[in-house]
Amino acid sequence: MATETPSKAVARSPVIACAKAWSKTTKKELANGGFCAAEWVVAIQNFIKEVSAESYCTDLKGRLTSCTCMRQDLQFFDDINDCSFYLKDFACKKKNDRQLVLLEWMRYAKVMRSQQNHTGSKNPRIYLLPASSHVLICSNACARLIGFGNEAWRTVKKAFDAGGEAPTHQLIGKHSNNRNKEFDSLLHDFFIKLEGLAAPRATRLVRDIVGDKVSISLRDNDEDGEIELPTYYTKRSLYKKLAADCHWEFDCSNKGKYSNKRTQLDNNPIEKLPDWSTFHAFWKKNYGHIKIPKPSEDICEDCHKFVNSYKTAKAKSNSRKRKASSELDEDDSNSSGNEDNPPDDDATLGSASVPSLHADDDAGE
Repeated sequence: MATETPSKAVARSPVIACAKAWSKTTKKELANGGFCAAEWVVAIQNFIKEVSAESYCTDLKGRLTSCTCMRQDLQFFDDINDCSFYLKDFACKKKNDRQLVLLEWMRYAKVMRSQQNHTGSKNPRIYLLPASSHVLICSNACARLIGFGNEAWRTVKKAFDAGGEAPTHQLIGKHSNNRNKEFDSLLHDFFIKLEGLAAPRATRLVRDIVGDKVSISLRDNDEDGEIELPTYYTKRSLYKKLAADCHWEFDCSNKGKYSNKRTQLDNNPIEKLPDWSTFHAFWKKNYGHIKIPKPSEDICEDCHKFVNSYKTAKAKSNSRKRKASSELDEDDSNSSGNEDNPPDDDATLGSASVPSLHADDDAGE
């Protein structure tokens, strides 16, 4: 028959609505019964029964076709429950996983098409009904059951024709179109300075100590090039440091969301502060070798005590050396001043270092 326009609106599969509800359900809501799987199974069952009552299948654009596979096959399909549960589980998969499942169905359909003779049919029945091992349906019926529209089906079909790889978003592995390139130089400068704050681990410091000399260097970086910041840093605190360096401030909620960003200067050269997500993604992508280790990770208590005592003794020693050096410089400056102004002989004789004649007389008495 010729393609017709349906007299009423075509019923849509509840699979996509189920997928959206599942993706928005948190673990806490799921534990409290926020997602009722039984209700979705019933909704899918009712949809299958409604579709099986229609006279003809509809194509991806909602137009009637000459195919009657839904009416003929679903009327005699006794186990609709299995199909409903399968479609519910299909809806609870991630989008990319649903596309991978459809790719497998397309591979099977290609094999079935090669084995059957469908020279005059535009929509051969080469797709298996979900949860069935023998009931075959057309591509339009398959797309309608799983809730795939024209664009969604064509996206997977295009990926299948290109070699069977799962379709991916065009910006995966690339920068966003909304990305502000002005942030690049700002963040690069910040992380380059951040590398200078790297500190060696206590275990490395202990290994490097030889006698009274110590050579402080970063951890072994020959293999992966990782450097570690002091453990009192956090990524959130470093984001606040970036804001302070740029003369910006903001409010932070108890859930870690930043709002009310404002500049502290009237003519701030940094017109906009990068968002937390931009800062975190930039760190992960470009400076993933900068790590913040957990406190005391794989460092024993003895090493910590030794290193702390060594650093304290070293700091005191350096302080004494600086004090002695300053005193020596002061003595040198005083001696050079005395050479310019030689002391008087009478004053020298009257100093405390020369015995007094009156003192000798008193001693003789």
